Amino acid sequence: MKIGIYARVSTDKQTINNQLNQLRNYVKLRSWDLVDEYLDDGFTGRNTNRPELQRLMKDVKRGRIKAVLVWKLDRIGRSTQDNLQILNYFRNHSCGFVSFSENIDITTSTGKMVYTFLSALAEAESDRISERTKAAYQFKKSRAENLGKKVKWGRKEKKFTDKEVFFIEEMIRLKISWRKIAETLNKSRETENENLPKDKQLPNVSYSTIRRMFQNRGGAT
Repeated sequence: MKIGIYARVSTDKQTINNQLNQLRNYVKLRSWDLVDEYLDDGFTGRNTNRPELQRLMKDVKRGRIKAVLVWKLDRIGRSTQDNLQILNYFRNHSCGFVSFSENIDITTSTGKMVYTFLSALAEAESDRISERTKAAYQFKKSRAENLGKKVKWGRKEKKFTDKEVFFIEEMIRLKISWRKIAETLNKSRETENENLPKDKQLPNVSYSTIRRMFQNRGGAT
C-alpha cells in the first residue's frame, strides 16, 4: 500500500516529531510503502487551506497516494463538514484513510461508521455537554435540597466525561462490542493525557466497568 503520512501542529510549543515517530514505526510494522510525508507546522485545524494538506490532496488525485495515515482525526480538521468533505474526496479518488490513535480504518465497514460519529462528535460536543451538564446539575441540586444537603458537583464524582458518555452511547448504538468500546476509549484517554498534568489524567477503564454502567442502554455485546 502506498502511504502518505499527514501530521499537523498548531503552535510552536508543540513538536510534530511526536506524531511522526510513531506513524513511521506503524508504517514499518504494516510493511507499507511510505511515499511521502506532509507536515503542516503552525496551522490551525479550522483552516483547510494548509499548504501540505493541499499538496497531499493533489497527490491523492494523481494516484500517487493510496491511503493517508494520521495520528488523530483532528489533525485533518475540526468540523464535521470539513472532515467528511475531505474523507469523501479520498473515497472518490480510491484513497483510504487510517487514524492511528483512534484505530480508524475507512477501508473497513466498522471504521467507516466510527469515523462518521467521531467526526460529528467534535462539532456536537459543545452543545451536548452544555445541555447534559445543566440538566444533571439541576437534578442533583433538587435532590440534594430535598435531602437537606449541599449539592456536590465535580469531575471526581464521574467515571466518564460528558464527551466520553456521548462517545460510548454512539458506540452502543452502532452495536460495537464492549471490549472494542473500552479499547478505543482508552486509546483516546492516553492521547488526551499527554497534554494534562499527572493529577488530572484519566485512568484506563475496563470493558466490564463500561458494560456495568451502560448495559441497560442496549446495543453492544
